[in-house]
Amino acid sequence: EELLAQAEACYGTNAKMCFQREDLTDGLCEGIIRQEPFDLYFSSYGTWSHFHDEQAVKLVADIARHAPDRALVRQLRAAAASLPGVQQ
Repeated sequence: EELLAQAEACYGTNAKMCFQREDLTDGLCEGIIRQEPFDLYFSSYGTWSHFHDEQAVKLVADIARHAPDRALVRQLRAAAASLPGVQQ
């Protein structure tokens, strides 16, 4: 919650940015899926290390389905590359 408050304090006046806390262990939640696709999907602070392989694969697949062709996904490649069967 503290990091969300810090992000809001720094960037909250930008109408194009939003910050939310969600449980992604089962992939993208309905609250995210119902929104318009994002231009940027960002993860930091080792988020991917908290998922089992199957959870990470599902989240990557959900993001790929939700993201428009123009979207950027930050840290996804490095995290996905460590999964069995995923090639860069």
